[in-house]
Amino acid sequence: MTASSSATRYVAFLRGINVGGRVKVGMADLRAMLADLGYHDVATLLQSGNAVLTTAAKPDEVAVTIEKRLYADTGLDVKCVVRTTAELKSVLARDPYEGRADDPAKYVVAFMDKAPTRANVASIDPARFEPDEFRIIGREAYIWCPGGLRDTKLTAPNFEKKLGVVATVRNWNTCQKVLALMERPSA
Repeated sequence: MTASSSATRYVAFLRGINVGGRVKVGMADLRAMLADLGYHDVATLLQSGNAVLTTAAKPDEVAVTIEKRLYADTGLDVKCVVRTTAELKSVLARDPYEGRADDPAKYVVAFMDKAPTRANVASIDPARFEPDEFRIIGREAYIWCPGGLRDTKLTAPNFEKKLGVVATVRNWNTCQKVLALMERPSA
């Protein structure tokens, strides 16, 4: 089955699955579930909840549908953040740490379900996180941790609490690989 010409290619970033041995969801099961929901050209990348799909549905509908189906099938309350190919391309193109973030394993993007308010962003004191840095642009937080991610306090749960958003984090390499998967010609 192929997608119609009015369909959009999306990535669904699922928050917190297959990380640290908790919230297990098999990628084959996820692909089957997404296909069963009527999505086309479904593919996954890695084991950490990066699903690419094509549908005529709106992004918010896609997120809610996936969240409800995951809960119905697994009992897991997994949040989903959705971006189009053009949006992900824009995220990578507006890289505020280009030339400085020299290790993509220490450079991540927190994808948020909505843009945080200016007041919430202003309430976060960047000095508290040094040497780690962040920049919030629209619905993304770019996070550069030159010493590594293991001990950073710039985590998705921290951003969620302080900004009033749902957030899920992917490293720079994963973002690039997801975009390549999204741009691959459909089968």
